[in-house]
Amino acid sequence: MYTESGQITKEAIRRVQDALFARAYGDDSLLNRMTESTDDNIRIVSKVMLQCAPKVAKLKEGQEHGDFYSEYDVSNVINAGS
Repeated sequence: MYTESGQITKEAIRRVQDALFARAYGDDSLLNRMTESTDDNIRIVSKVMLQCAPKVAKLKEGQEHGDFYSEYDVSNVINAGS
């Protein structure tokens, strides 16, 4: 997962992004479909969702552990809007 010069490969970054996106939004194929789209609006939404994924994943984890209000799963609300 590293280049010969010790840098992380693009494939490694993509795999981490996919895993984080799947954890946050519960759909690991959604990111691929969105980023492969030729529609600029969809690509912008996917970029923003990816940027928010760490916070959404942390919120979901807190809900699962009872640290946050868990009546509504924020990822379902976000997925419904995307």
